[in-house]
Amino acid sequence: MNQHKNQASWENLKSILEKKKQEVQDEILHYPPPIPACDQQFNYLLEQRALLAQAVRQVNEIALVSNEELQQFAEELGCLDESELAQISL
Repeated sequence: MNQHKNQASWENLKSILEKKKQEVQDEILHYPPPIPACDQQFNYLLEQRALLAQAVRQVNEIALVSNEELQQFAEELGCLDESELAQISL
């Protein structure tokens, strides 16, 4: 049963990360031109997209771990707000 809950938490985390990645991608696609190289907001969006893509890859690669390790991983990502963290905690 605990393993089932843990799997659900990982699925929730993966879903949240994929949603956030898509939101950032949509914002990049609709960013108003021109896009100068020194545009800090655009560069921030590119960094967030890379961070979220890496996080999704990690979630897909990581085997099931304890709930504490799951929570620590999610918190260390640094891109989830409190309500998103609450969705994955058990």
